Amino acid sequence: YMDIQTHQHDSYIYAAKPSEPQQGLGKIKAENSQAQLRESEASKQQIIRELSARDREVRAHEQAHKAAAGQLSQGAPTYTYERGPNGRQYAVSGEVKIDTAPVKGDPEATLEKAEQIIRAAMAPANPSSQDRAVAAQASQMAAQARAELQTTTKDKESIEASSNSTLDNTEADKITLENKLEETALACAMCGGKHSSDTHLILGAMQQ
Repeated sequence: YMDIQTHQHDSYIYAAKPSEPQQGLGKIKAENSQAQLRESEASKQQIIRELSARDREVRAHEQAHKAAAGQLSQGAPTYTYERGPNGRQYAVSGEVKIDTAPVKGDPEATLEKAEQIIRAAMAPANPSSQDRAVAAQASQMAAQARAELQTTTKDKESIEASSNSTLDNTEADKITLENKLEETALACAMCGGKHSSDTHLILGAMQQ
């Protein structure tokens, strides 16, 4: 009998125990749910902070481009946005369009323009790979403009040298002519003015 009671008692105890873990499990689930909510909220706030920082960085980056580009800038910066968990739109990338064409027929103006493009491309604190590519293209345009300027300068110097040489020759011819006139005048004086002016010139030439 005692064995049966013990058995029954054991069975009773066994039957009574499941209700305790069930209550504890419900409490654990509730606590886990609250923890997940807190974790989700913290995650949202972290995402918002990151998006806000990115938005500020992108806008400062593009404004630096626009300020340095000056009159080469074609309109306001444009942005690509991402919606945050709070429903707000945050700029995550952007661009500024600028005029990068060379100035036709004016290498000096092209050189100045290329140098300004380089300044605009490299203006942000952290230029992107695209910014560096634009600066590299502008550097090539500047190099070509410098080469054209050097060629133009050499041609101009050559023309000036040729002009100076012509002037020197003209001056020499003038001096020679003056000398001949003096000699002719002397010959005329010697002949008593009996010859014509043409003859005087010929006589002057023959006395060389």
